[in-house]
Amino acid sequence: MAPAKNYSAYDDATSRRLLCGDLSEETRLPRELLERFHAMWCERSRPFFAAVDETSTMSVGALAEVVRSLGVHSDLLCRSISRVIASGAEAVSFSAFVRGYAQLHSRTLREALPFAFAVFDLDGDGLLSPAEFQTVLEANLELKQLDPAAVRRVLAAPPSPDQQLRGLTRDQFRYFASLSSETVLATCGFLLHVSAF
Repeated sequence: MAPAKNYSAYDDATSRRLLCGDLSEETRLPRELLERFHAMWCERSRPFFAAVDETSTMSVGALAEVVRSLGVHSDLLCRSISRVIASGAEAVSFSAFVRGYAQLHSRTLREALPFAFAVFDLDGDGLLSPAEFQTVLEANLELKQLDPAAVRRVLAAPPSPDQQLRGLTRDQFRYFASLSSETVLATCGFLLHVSAF
């Protein structure tokens, strides 16, 4: 993530164009889309940005509702996605919202996996406990209305002797996600373009 730039020396229109241009370059989202989002954010437009407050931030709870409106119909996933986008803060700025929105629109498995791992890592310790993994995996399977049988077969494979018993690392998560189309959907089903992976 790029450090925050200060555009306060410029008038509002120039500041908006610079901010949206920098965010567009960083996220690869269309500048025009970001300029529309910024105008809606500043105007607190319904339905998505009505909860933007006087400090020009949105609470994590309100962000979870925006995530739900994008088609993620799981309380657990909405809360976890919002937690990851907010990076532990209680509210998100426009820039943080855009970066999170871009992550939800990842176009490749390689782009998606760091974000997906963070969503699975409910306690943020960098390791997926068996309970975290199973809880989020089940939420993803339910979200995508998938039969968990194929994923259960993969999970039933005997562990290797050197496998960590505490939980999955990022590399192990990446390996699991890449095993089949079912495991891709099971790990990244909440992402908006997962079917294109």
